[in-house]
Amino acid sequence: MKKHMQSSLFGRWIKAKRLELDLSQQEVADKVGKLTQADISVIERTGAMPRMVVLRELFQVLGLSMEELQRVQTTESLTSFQVTLLSQSQEGFKGRIAGLSQPSALYILRDSLQTFDRFRAELYQEILMACSGLTINILYRFNDPQFISSHRRFVGGMESHLQGNVGSNRIRGFVRSSGNELDMMPMIQPLALFTGGYELSGLTWQFFPEVERELLAAGAGQHDAQRGSLLLNMHHDSRTVDSLAHWIQFTNPLQLEPSRWSEITPSL
Repeated sequence: MKKHMQSSLFGRWIKAKRLELDLSQQEVADKVGKLTQADISVIERTGAMPRMVVLRELFQVLGLSMEELQRVQTTESLTSFQVTLLSQSQEGFKGRIAGLSQPSALYILRDSLQTFDRFRAELYQEILMACSGLTINILYRFNDPQFISSHRRFVGGMESHLQGNVGSNRIRGFVRSSGNELDMMPMIQPLALFTGGYELSGLTWQFFPEVERELLAAGAGQHDAQRGSLLLNMHHDSRTVDSLAHWIQFTNPLQLEPSRWSEITPSL
């Protein structure tokens, strides 16, 4: 790929649009036909622009236009543009959750104690409200009283936060059964998996600290600035999804293998 121009903003723009469309780098390369997965990676990482004929085909795949490119190139504030871009991506993420087959579930793997904070509470609430048939299942690697207590405290905090608007019973906790705790967890970050029907999707997230600073400078509260700087995305990378599913062990996509997981009962 011949590089004609280079702009870090261009690379971030291309990546955000690809994630919004739920496409992998390989899928974009295959649709363009004149770029490889490595080329797409270079474009997103460095902002290198391909020659014009290839650029137009890339834009066609991503649903972009040369007019939008001109707007990106003349944007005076990188972070102002990112604020808008992340806001659009967040709305797209909510739409994809709402489109999951019913019922559906989110599985989050943890090997550390659970803590309650407003940011996490609002994020979980947002996910639950986007899909009425979804449950959040927090899977703790260790069957330890401290982990069980931390989960119960977290659920108690969520009950107070939700105040009946969303059922806290849709947040469940499980511990790895004794004898399976030392199984090596996948070296994947973050460790989260969506299931809807028999379709599995991974969940990734990325923070943009420069966007958080911009929002704070504009008068946003700390929590709103944190949320506004977070990019969430569902993906279908088969290696990641299969690795997570193999470690979790399901009897079906909505039922954990009972010999490996024990549910944490509510505190009395």
